[in-house]
Amino acid sequence: MIKRILCHKVFHLRGYYSNAPISLFFFYQRNICYRQFANVHRIIHCDKDVSRCFIWNTVEAMRLERNSMRTMENTWMTDKRKLQRRMNFFTALARVEGIWQTIGNFPICFGGPDNLKKCRFSKSIMGYHIVLFIISAGIFISAILEVEFLSRMDYIVMTITMIIRSLSALVCYFLNSSIWIFYHKDFIDAMEFLASQNLILQQLGCRMDYSLCFKMVRTYVYGTLTTVAVLLIYDCYTSMSTWASESPLMVCQWIFFTIPSVIQVITPTIFGSLVIILGVHFREVNTKLMAIRDRANSSPPKVIELSNDCAEGVRLIAKIHYNLCKIGKFLNWMFNGFFVVIVATAFIILSSSLYFIFYEVVKPEETNYLSIGSYISWQITTAAPMIATVVICNWTSNQAEHTGKLIHEIHIESTESKLYQIIRSLSLQLHHQKVEFSGAGLFPINSSLLQTMIGNMTTSLVILIQFQPSLN
Repeated sequence: MIKRILCHKVFHLRGYYSNAPISLFFFYQRNICYRQFANVHRIIHCDKDVSRCFIWNTVEAMRLERNSMRTMENTWMTDKRKLQRRMNFFTALARVEGIWQTIGNFPICFGGPDNLKKCRFSKSIMGYHIVLFIISAGIFISAILEVEFLSRMDYIVMTITMIIRSLSALVCYFLNSSIWIFYHKDFIDAMEFLASQNLILQQLGCRMDYSLCFKMVRTYVYGTLTTVAVLLIYDCYTSMSTWASESPLMVCQWIFFTIPSVIQVITPTIFGSLVIILGVHFREVNTKLMAIRDRANSSPPKVIELSNDCAEGVRLIAKIHYNLCKIGKFLNWMFNGFFVVIVATAFIILSSSLYFIFYEVVKPEETNYLSIGSYISWQITTAAPMIATVVICNWTSNQAEHTGKLIHEIHIESTESKLYQIIRSLSLQLHHQKVEFSGAGLFPINSSLLQTMIGNMTTSLVILIQFQPSLN
Protein backbone atom coordinates (compact mmCIF):
# COMPACT_ATOMS: atom_id res chain seq x y z
CA MET A 1 0.00 0.00 0.00
CA ILE A 2 2.78 2.41 0.92
CA LYS A 3 4.60 1.62 -2.31
CA ARG A 4 1.49 2.51 -4.27
CA ILE A 5 1.14 5.80 -2.40
CA LEU A 6 4.80 6.66 -3.02
CA CYS A 7 4.57 5.78 -6.69
CA HIS A 8 1.40 7.81 -6.97
CA LYS A 9 3.09 10.82 -5.33
CA VAL A 10 6.16 10.67 -7.56
CA PHE A 11 4.06 10.14 -10.67
CA HIS A 12 1.80 13.02 -9.64
CA LEU A 13 4.75 15.36 -9.15
CA ARG A 14 6.35 14.45 -12.47
CA GLY A 15 3.09 14.69 -14.36
CA TYR A 16 2.20 18.01 -12.78
CA TYR A 17 5.48 19.78 -13.50
CA SER A 18 6.63 18.15 -16.72
CA ASN A 19 4.44 20.41 -18.87
CA ALA A 20 4.27 23.44 -16.56
CA PRO A 21 5.14 26.63 -18.48
CA ILE A 22 7.53 29.27 -17.16
CA SER A 23 5.17 31.93 -15.92
CA LEU A 24 4.57 34.37 -13.12
CA PHE A 25 2.94 31.53 -11.11
CA PHE A 26 6.34 29.92 -10.64
CA PHE A 27 6.65 30.66 -6.93
CA TYR A 28 3.19 29.23 -6.26
CA GLN A 29 4.14 26.04 -8.08
CA ARG A 30 7.40 25.79 -6.17
CA ASN A 31 5.57 25.89 -2.83
CA ILE A 32 3.29 23.05 -3.96
CA CYS A 33 6.36 21.03 -4.91
CA TYR A 34 7.97 21.50 -1.48
CA ARG A 35 4.76 20.49 0.37
CA GLN A 36 4.41 17.32 -1.66
CA PHE A 37 8.09 16.54 -1.12
CA ALA A 38 7.59 16.83 2.66
CA ASN A 39 4.53 14.53 2.54
CA VAL A 40 6.52 11.86 0.70
CA HIS A 41 9.25 11.91 3.35
CA ARG A 42 6.73 11.65 6.17
CA ILE A 43 5.33 8.50 4.55
CA ILE A 44 8.81 7.08 4.13
CA HIS A 45 9.73 7.60 7.77
CA CYS A 46 6.47 6.03 8.94
CA ASP A 47 7.21 2.65 7.40
CA LYS A 48 10.68 1.22 8.00
CA ASP A 49 10.07 -1.76 5.75
CA VAL A 50 10.32 0.28 2.56
CA SER A 51 13.35 -0.80 0.59
CA ARG A 52 16.43 1.45 0.51
CA CYS A 53 16.53 1.41 -3.26
CA PHE A 54 13.01 2.77 -3.54
CA ILE A 55 13.73 5.49 -0.96
CA TRP A 56 16.85 6.53 -2.89
CA ASN A 57 14.94 6.70 -6.16
CA THR A 58 12.22 8.79 -4.56
CA VAL A 59 14.67 11.28 -3.03
CA GLU A 60 16.60 11.47 -6.30
CA ALA A 61 13.40 12.19 -8.20
CA MET A 62 12.52 15.00 -5.84
CA ARG A 63 16.06 16.45 -6.12
CA LEU A 64 15.69 16.55 -9.89
CA GLU A 65 12.35 18.32 -9.47
CA ARG A 66 13.96 20.97 -7.27
CA ASN A 67 16.81 21.48 -9.75
CA SER A 68 14.33 21.90 -12.57
CA MET A 69 12.46 24.51 -10.57
CA ARG A 70 15.70 26.39 -9.90
CA THR A 71 16.37 26.33 -13.64
CA MET A 72 12.90 27.74 -14.22
CA GLU A 73 13.62 30.48 -11.67
CA ASN A 74 16.95 31.38 -13.30
CA THR A 75 15.29 31.49 -16.70
CA TRP A 76 12.58 33.74 -15.35
CA MET A 77 15.16 36.09 -13.80
CA THR A 78 17.22 36.10 -16.99
CA ASP A 79 14.18 37.12 -19.00
CA LYS A 80 13.54 39.87 -16.50
CA ARG A 81 17.11 41.16 -16.85
CA LYS A 82 16.74 41.19 -20.62
CA LEU A 83 13.88 43.64 -20.23
CA GLN A 84 16.18 46.18 -18.57
CA ARG A 85 17.45 49.01 -20.74
CA ARG A 86 21.00 48.84 -21.99
CA MET A 87 23.51 51.53 -21.13
CA ASN A 88 23.87 54.21 -23.80
CA PHE A 89 26.16 57.16 -24.37
CA PHE A 90 24.24 59.56 -22.15
CA THR A 91 23.71 57.19 -19.22
CA ALA A 92 27.43 56.32 -19.26
CA LEU A 93 28.35 59.97 -18.70
CA ALA A 94 25.40 60.70 -16.40
CA ARG A 95 26.99 58.54 -13.69
CA VAL A 96 30.02 60.84 -13.33
CA GLU A 97 28.50 64.21 -14.20
CA GLY A 98 27.53 64.78 -10.56
CA ILE A 99 31.19 65.11 -9.58
CA TRP A 100 31.84 67.73 -12.26
CA GLN A 101 28.66 69.63 -11.39
CA THR A 102 29.39 69.67 -7.64
CA ILE A 103 32.81 71.16 -8.21
CA GLY A 104 31.21 73.70 -10.53
CA ASN A 105 32.91 73.16 -13.87
CA PHE A 106 30.28 71.28 -15.91
CA PRO A 107 26.82 72.88 -16.39
CA ILE A 108 25.62 70.14 -18.79
CA CYS A 109 23.08 67.52 -17.69
CA PHE A 110 22.78 64.14 -19.39
CA GLY A 111 19.26 62.76 -19.17
CA GLY A 112 18.28 59.14 -18.77
CA PRO A 113 16.97 56.85 -21.53
CA ASP A 114 13.37 58.01 -21.01
CA ASN A 115 14.12 61.71 -21.47
CA LEU A 116 13.46 63.18 -24.89
CA LYS A 117 16.11 65.85 -24.39
CA LYS A 118 19.08 63.75 -23.36
CA CYS A 119 21.64 66.56 -23.18
CA ARG A 120 20.76 70.02 -21.86
CA PHE A 121 22.36 73.16 -20.47
CA SER A 122 21.62 73.94 -16.80
CA LYS A 123 21.45 77.66 -16.01
CA SER A 124 21.32 77.01 -12.27
CA ILE A 125 24.60 75.09 -12.31
CA MET A 126 26.13 77.80 -14.50
CA GLY A 127 25.04 80.43 -11.97
CA TYR A 128 26.57 78.36 -9.17
CA HIS A 129 29.75 78.19 -11.25
CA ILE A 130 29.89 81.99 -11.68
CA VAL A 131 29.27 82.67 -7.97
CA LEU A 132 32.15 80.38 -7.01
CA PHE A 133 34.41 82.15 -9.49
CA ILE A 134 33.58 85.62 -8.15
CA ILE A 135 34.17 84.58 -4.53
CA SER A 136 37.45 82.82 -5.38
CA ALA A 137 38.70 85.80 -7.39
CA GLY A 138 37.83 88.19 -4.56
CA ILE A 139 39.69 86.11 -1.97
CA PHE A 140 42.71 85.84 -4.28
CA ILE A 141 42.86 89.61 -4.79
CA SER A 142 42.50 90.31 -1.07
CA ALA A 143 45.27 87.81 -0.25
CA ILE A 144 47.62 89.38 -2.80
CA LEU A 145 47.00 92.87 -1.39
CA GLU A 146 47.92 91.75 2.13
CA VAL A 147 51.52 92.49 3.00
CA GLU A 148 51.47 89.74 5.63
CA PHE A 149 50.73 87.13 2.97
CA LEU A 150 53.78 88.09 0.94
CA SER A 151 56.02 88.41 4.01
CA ARG A 152 55.36 84.77 4.95
CA MET A 153 57.12 83.57 1.81
CA ASP A 154 60.72 82.47 2.24
CA TYR A 155 62.13 84.19 -0.84
CA ILE A 156 61.16 85.84 -4.08
CA VAL A 157 61.05 82.66 -6.19
CA MET A 158 58.41 81.09 -3.95
CA THR A 159 56.37 84.28 -3.93
CA ILE A 160 56.33 84.46 -7.71
CA THR A 161 55.52 80.75 -8.00
CA MET A 162 52.58 81.00 -5.59
CA ILE A 163 51.14 83.98 -7.44
CA ILE A 164 51.55 82.31 -10.85
CA ARG A 165 50.01 79.06 -9.59
CA SER A 166 46.94 80.78 -8.15
CA LEU A 167 46.58 83.16 -11.09
CA SER A 168 46.76 80.34 -13.65
CA ALA A 169 44.05 78.45 -11.74
CA LEU A 170 41.80 81.53 -11.89
CA VAL A 171 42.50 81.97 -15.61
CA CYS A 172 41.57 78.31 -16.21
CA TYR A 173 38.41 78.84 -14.17
CA PHE A 174 37.52 81.89 -16.30
CA LEU A 175 38.21 80.03 -19.56
CA ASN A 176 36.10 77.11 -18.40
CA SER A 177 33.20 79.44 -17.61
CA SER A 178 33.54 81.20 -20.97
CA ILE A 179 33.52 77.88 -22.84
CA TRP A 180 30.19 76.80 -21.38
CA ILE A 181 28.56 80.23 -21.69
CA PHE A 182 29.36 80.74 -25.37
CA TYR A 183 29.73 77.21 -26.77
CA HIS A 184 27.31 75.04 -24.80
CA LYS A 185 24.98 74.68 -27.80
CA ASP A 186 27.82 73.50 -30.03
CA PHE A 187 28.90 71.05 -27.33
CA ILE A 188 25.38 69.62 -27.02
CA ASP A 189 25.15 69.20 -30.81
CA ALA A 190 28.52 67.42 -30.82
CA MET A 191 27.45 65.04 -28.05
CA GLU A 192 24.22 64.15 -29.81
CA PHE A 193 26.16 63.65 -33.04
CA LEU A 194 28.61 61.35 -31.24
CA ALA A 195 25.73 59.35 -29.74
CA SER A 196 24.18 58.96 -33.21
CA GLN A 197 27.28 57.14 -34.47
CA ASN A 198 25.96 54.07 -32.67
CA LEU A 199 23.30 53.78 -35.40
CA ILE A 200 26.00 53.43 -38.06
CA LEU A 201 27.76 50.84 -35.92
CA GLN A 202 24.51 48.89 -35.74
CA GLN A 203 24.31 48.94 -39.54
CA LEU A 204 27.78 47.39 -39.53
CA GLY A 205 26.59 44.70 -37.13
CA CYS A 206 28.53 46.12 -34.18
CA ARG A 207 27.27 46.94 -30.71
CA MET A 208 28.98 49.74 -28.86
CA ASP A 209 30.25 48.59 -25.46
CA TYR A 210 29.23 51.56 -23.32
CA SER A 211 29.76 49.56 -20.14
CA LEU A 212 33.48 49.47 -20.99
CA CYS A 213 33.39 53.23 -21.60
CA PHE A 214 31.78 53.76 -18.22
CA LYS A 215 34.37 51.61 -16.42
CA MET A 216 37.27 53.47 -18.05
CA VAL A 217 35.73 56.89 -17.41
CA ARG A 218 34.82 56.01 -13.82
CA THR A 219 38.34 54.78 -13.08
CA TYR A 220 39.85 57.92 -14.57
CA VAL A 221 37.53 60.41 -12.86
CA TYR A 222 37.37 58.72 -9.46
CA GLY A 223 41.12 58.11 -9.44
CA THR A 224 41.80 61.79 -10.13
CA LEU A 225 39.24 62.88 -7.54
CA THR A 226 40.70 60.61 -4.86
CA THR A 227 44.22 61.88 -5.51
CA VAL A 228 43.07 65.50 -5.35
CA ALA A 229 41.13 64.88 -2.12
CA VAL A 230 44.15 63.35 -0.37
CA LEU A 231 46.43 66.17 -1.46
CA LEU A 232 43.89 68.79 -0.44
CA ILE A 233 43.65 67.35 3.07
CA TYR A 234 47.42 67.50 3.38
CA ASP A 235 47.53 71.03 1.96
CA CYS A 236 44.86 72.15 4.43
CA TYR A 237 46.89 70.73 7.31
CA THR A 238 50.11 72.42 6.21
CA SER A 239 48.33 75.73 5.57
CA MET A 240 46.72 75.77 9.01
CA SER A 241 50.10 74.89 10.56
CA THR A 242 51.91 77.64 8.67
CA TRP A 243 49.38 80.35 9.46
CA ALA A 244 48.79 79.03 13.01
CA SER A 245 45.06 79.55 12.70
CA GLU A 246 42.07 77.22 12.72
CA SER A 247 39.28 79.79 12.71
CA PRO A 248 36.20 79.02 10.58
CA LEU A 249 36.81 82.18 8.55
CA MET A 250 40.33 81.07 7.73
CA VAL A 251 39.13 77.60 6.69
CA CYS A 252 36.43 79.18 4.52
CA GLN A 253 38.97 81.43 2.82
CA TRP A 254 41.26 78.48 2.20
CA ILE A 255 38.42 76.48 0.61
CA PHE A 256 37.48 79.22 -1.84
CA PHE A 257 41.13 79.96 -2.50
CA THR A 258 41.65 76.28 -3.44
CA ILE A 259 38.55 75.83 -5.64
CA PRO A 260 40.20 77.22 -8.82
CA SER A 261 43.12 74.81 -8.39
CA VAL A 262 40.70 71.88 -8.02
CA ILE A 263 38.84 72.93 -11.17
CA GLN A 264 42.16 73.22 -13.00
CA VAL A 265 42.86 69.57 -12.15
CA ILE A 266 39.34 68.16 -12.67
CA THR A 267 38.45 69.93 -15.94
CA PRO A 268 40.90 67.83 -18.01
CA THR A 269 38.94 64.76 -16.91
CA ILE A 270 35.94 66.07 -18.91
CA PHE A 271 38.06 66.30 -22.04
CA GLY A 272 39.79 63.00 -21.28
CA SER A 273 36.52 61.13 -20.68
CA LEU A 274 35.09 62.23 -24.02
CA VAL A 275 38.33 61.32 -25.80
CA ILE A 276 38.21 57.87 -24.15
CA ILE A 277 34.71 57.30 -25.55
CA LEU A 278 35.97 58.49 -28.93
CA GLY A 279 38.82 55.97 -28.76
CA VAL A 280 36.45 53.12 -27.92
CA HIS A 281 34.43 54.03 -31.02
CA PHE A 282 37.57 53.84 -33.15
CA ARG A 283 38.39 50.46 -31.62
CA GLU A 284 34.94 49.10 -32.53
CA VAL A 285 35.45 50.35 -36.10
CA ASN A 286 38.82 48.60 -36.28
CA THR A 287 37.31 45.36 -34.98
CA LYS A 288 34.74 45.38 -37.76
CA LEU A 289 37.41 46.27 -40.32
CA MET A 290 39.48 43.27 -39.20
CA ALA A 291 36.50 41.01 -39.88
CA ILE A 292 36.08 42.52 -43.36
CA ARG A 293 39.79 42.09 -44.04
CA ASP A 294 39.76 38.43 -43.02
CA ARG A 295 36.67 37.73 -45.09
CA ALA A 296 38.02 39.50 -48.18
CA ASN A 297 41.43 37.82 -48.01
CA SER A 298 39.97 34.34 -47.48
CA SER A 299 37.39 34.53 -50.31
CA PRO A 300 38.01 34.05 -54.04
CA PRO A 301 38.70 37.34 -55.89
CA LYS A 302 35.67 36.96 -58.16
CA VAL A 303 33.34 36.54 -55.21
CA ILE A 304 34.67 39.70 -53.56
CA GLU A 305 34.35 41.68 -56.79
CA LEU A 306 30.72 40.68 -57.31
CA SER A 307 29.67 40.96 -53.66
CA ASN A 308 28.70 44.35 -52.28
CA ASP A 309 28.80 43.40 -48.59
CA CYS A 310 32.48 44.19 -48.05
CA ALA A 311 32.28 47.37 -50.12
CA GLU A 312 29.25 48.59 -48.18
CA GLY A 313 30.98 47.78 -44.88
CA VAL A 314 34.09 49.76 -45.83
CA ARG A 315 31.91 52.66 -46.98
CA LEU A 316 30.15 52.81 -43.60
CA ILE A 317 33.51 52.57 -41.83
CA ALA A 318 34.78 55.53 -43.88
CA LYS A 319 31.69 57.50 -42.91
CA ILE A 320 31.90 56.87 -39.18
CA HIS A 321 35.68 57.41 -39.16
CA TYR A 322 35.21 60.83 -40.76
CA ASN A 323 32.53 61.75 -38.22
CA LEU A 324 34.66 60.66 -35.26
CA CYS A 325 37.63 62.69 -36.53
CA LYS A 326 35.36 65.69 -36.87
CA ILE A 327 34.16 65.33 -33.27
CA GLY A 328 37.75 64.92 -32.05
CA LYS A 329 38.79 68.16 -33.75
CA PHE A 330 35.87 70.00 -32.16
CA LEU A 331 36.75 68.77 -28.66
CA ASN A 332 40.36 69.78 -29.20
CA TRP A 333 39.32 73.24 -30.39
CA MET A 334 36.95 73.69 -27.44
CA PHE A 335 39.65 73.03 -24.80
CA ASN A 336 42.51 74.74 -26.70
CA GLY A 337 43.02 77.71 -24.42
CA PHE A 338 42.69 75.62 -21.28
CA PHE A 339 45.59 73.35 -22.21
CA VAL A 340 47.78 76.27 -23.32
CA VAL A 341 47.48 77.79 -19.83
CA ILE A 342 48.08 74.44 -18.12
CA VAL A 343 51.23 73.60 -20.09
CA ALA A 344 52.63 77.14 -19.83
CA THR A 345 52.29 77.25 -16.04
CA ALA A 346 53.29 73.61 -15.58
CA PHE A 347 56.80 74.40 -16.77
CA ILE A 348 57.21 77.15 -14.16
CA ILE A 349 55.60 75.28 -11.27
CA LEU A 350 57.42 71.97 -11.84
CA SER A 351 60.82 73.62 -12.29
CA SER A 352 60.48 75.88 -9.25
CA SER A 353 59.06 73.14 -7.00
CA LEU A 354 62.00 70.90 -7.85
CA TYR A 355 64.30 73.75 -6.91
CA PHE A 356 62.45 74.26 -3.61
CA ILE A 357 62.92 70.59 -2.75
CA PHE A 358 66.62 70.83 -3.59
CA TYR A 359 66.96 73.95 -1.44
CA GLU A 360 65.21 72.34 1.55
CA VAL A 361 67.50 69.32 1.38
CA VAL A 362 70.86 71.14 1.05
CA LYS A 363 70.26 74.13 3.36
CA PRO A 364 72.23 74.07 6.64
CA GLU A 365 69.13 74.60 8.79
CA GLU A 366 66.72 71.87 9.78
CA THR A 367 64.80 70.40 6.85
CA ASN A 368 61.12 71.28 6.76
CA TYR A 369 59.46 68.07 5.63
CA LEU A 370 55.99 69.63 5.57
CA SER A 371 57.21 72.08 2.94
CA ILE A 372 58.74 69.27 0.90
CA GLY A 373 55.41 67.45 1.01
CA SER A 374 53.64 70.60 -0.20
CA TYR A 375 56.05 70.92 -3.12
CA ILE A 376 55.49 67.29 -4.05
CA SER A 377 51.72 67.84 -3.97
CA TRP A 378 52.23 70.80 -6.33
CA GLN A 379 54.08 68.55 -8.73
CA ILE A 380 51.43 65.82 -8.61
CA THR A 381 48.48 68.18 -9.14
CA THR A 382 50.32 69.88 -12.01
CA ALA A 383 51.86 66.90 -13.78
CA ALA A 384 49.23 64.17 -13.26
CA PRO A 385 46.42 65.78 -15.35
CA MET A 386 48.87 66.55 -18.14
CA ILE A 387 50.32 63.03 -18.17
CA ALA A 388 46.87 61.41 -18.10
CA THR A 389 45.67 63.63 -20.95
CA VAL A 390 48.73 62.78 -23.05
CA VAL A 391 48.23 59.03 -22.49
CA ILE A 392 44.54 59.20 -23.43
CA CYS A 393 45.14 61.33 -26.53
CA ASN A 394 47.97 59.03 -27.62
CA TRP A 395 45.77 55.95 -27.29
CA THR A 396 42.89 57.50 -29.22
CA SER A 397 45.18 58.77 -31.99
CA ASN A 398 46.76 55.33 -32.32
CA GLN A 399 43.32 53.73 -32.61
CA ALA A 400 42.43 56.16 -35.39
CA GLU A 401 45.72 55.57 -37.24
CA HIS A 402 45.34 51.80 -36.95
CA THR A 403 42.42 52.00 -39.38
CA GLY A 404 44.83 53.04 -42.14
CA LYS A 405 47.07 50.03 -41.47
CA LEU A 406 44.14 47.62 -41.58
CA ILE A 407 42.67 49.03 -44.78
CA HIS A 408 45.91 48.42 -46.67
CA GLU A 409 45.95 44.76 -45.58
CA ILE A 410 42.92 44.02 -47.79
CA HIS A 411 44.18 42.44 -51.03
CA ILE A 412 42.22 43.42 -54.14
CA GLU A 413 43.33 42.22 -57.58
CA SER A 414 40.93 44.13 -59.81
CA THR A 415 41.28 47.92 -59.78
CA GLU A 416 37.85 48.25 -61.39
CA SER A 417 35.92 46.72 -58.50
CA LYS A 418 33.74 48.80 -56.23
CA LEU A 419 35.63 47.66 -53.14
CA TYR A 420 38.93 48.91 -54.58
CA GLN A 421 37.45 52.34 -55.33
CA ILE A 422 36.06 52.69 -51.82
CA ILE A 423 39.35 51.60 -50.24
CA ARG A 424 41.19 54.15 -52.35
CA SER A 425 38.78 56.88 -51.28
CA LEU A 426 39.17 55.88 -47.62
CA SER A 427 42.97 55.97 -47.94
CA LEU A 428 42.83 59.56 -49.19
CA GLN A 429 40.41 60.45 -46.40
CA LEU A 430 42.72 59.01 -43.73
CA HIS A 431 45.61 61.00 -45.15
CA HIS A 432 43.79 64.34 -44.84
CA GLN A 433 41.41 63.69 -41.93
CA LYS A 434 43.41 62.70 -38.86
CA VAL A 435 42.85 62.85 -35.13
CA GLU A 436 45.69 64.97 -33.79
CA PHE A 437 45.40 66.79 -30.48
CA SER A 438 47.34 69.98 -29.82
CA GLY A 439 47.30 73.13 -27.73
CA ALA A 440 46.07 75.75 -30.20
CA GLY A 441 48.61 74.43 -32.70
CA LEU A 442 51.51 75.56 -30.47
CA PHE A 443 52.48 72.10 -29.24
CA PRO A 444 51.18 68.56 -29.80
CA ILE A 445 49.47 66.70 -26.98
CA ASN A 446 51.40 63.45 -27.29
CA SER A 447 54.51 61.80 -25.88
CA SER A 448 56.80 64.40 -27.47
CA LEU A 449 55.25 67.04 -25.19
CA LEU A 450 56.39 65.15 -22.08
CA GLN A 451 59.89 64.67 -23.50
CA THR A 452 60.17 68.39 -24.26
CA MET A 453 58.91 69.32 -20.79
CA ILE A 454 61.42 67.06 -19.06
CA GLY A 455 64.31 68.50 -21.07
CA ASN A 456 63.30 72.10 -20.41
CA MET A 457 62.72 71.45 -16.71
CA THR A 458 66.18 69.94 -16.35
CA THR A 459 67.77 72.97 -18.02
CA SER A 460 65.87 75.48 -15.88
CA LEU A 461 66.64 73.54 -12.69
CA VAL A 462 70.37 73.68 -13.45
CA ILE A 463 70.12 77.44 -14.05
CA LEU A 464 68.24 78.01 -10.77
CA ILE A 465 70.82 76.00 -8.81
CA GLN A 466 73.69 78.01 -10.36
CA PHE A 467 72.04 81.32 -9.40
CA GLN A 468 70.99 80.10 -5.96
CA PRO A 469 72.94 82.70 -3.86
CA SER A 470 71.28 85.63 -5.65
CA LEU A 471 67.80 84.09 -5.36
CA ASN A 472 67.82 83.70 -1.57
